[in-house]
Amino acid sequence: MRRTRTRLLASLLMIALPAAPLLLTSGCTCGVGKHDKLVRLETEVDRKWADLQGQFQRRANLLPNAVKIVKARAGSEKDILTGIAEARASATQVKLTAADLNDPAKLETFRASQTQVAQSFGRLMEIHEKYPELKSDQGFQDLMTQLEGTENRINIAVQEYNKAVADYNAELKIVSGKALDAITGDEMFQPRAMYEAQAGAEIAPDLDI
Repeated sequence: MRRTRTRLLASLLMIALPAAPLLLTSGCTCGVGKHDKLVRLETEVDRKWADLQGQFQRRANLLPNAVKIVKARAGSEKDILTGIAEARASATQVKLTAADLNDPAKLETFRASQTQVAQSFGRLMEIHEKYPELKSDQGFQDLMTQLEGTENRINIAVQEYNKAVADYNAELKIVSGKALDAITGDEMFQPRAMYEAQAGAEIAPDLDI
């Protein structure tokens, strides 16, 4: 019986040993493929975030010019104009890098500051409706149209960023993703946080101009 077991074990080893390099190669290939896919998805998240930040910056660049015109035409709205300027200044102070996108708290702080800026645009719309002289100012009309378009592009950019994050996080949850971290001995791939848009952000602003 012992000899039979020994022979059986020897036979199994003779079968398994030649296949070991193939299995090892297959495992490495799978790991490399998994790594490359996560890199691509992570890069897409970073690209979509850069697009979103570009739209936020565009809005920040347009607001001061609109405020300047309102000051000249509707100086009595000083409190609102001060609030708009403060919201913009506060938002520009909140900086995020790609590495911060795995920190929901930091992303929420950034989102809250941008929400204040979006609300500033709403207050500009209110002023616009109150003063006929602003409606007749072509420069102000052009700026408001640009701001409206920027708000729309921000909403689209938020959706595209969140989709990229969802795709990346879903791939990261697959068992092979966790196995990859175990093999490499680090945690180079971290889940990214969604950008929770403000309530009603999906509704584009409507300017009666």
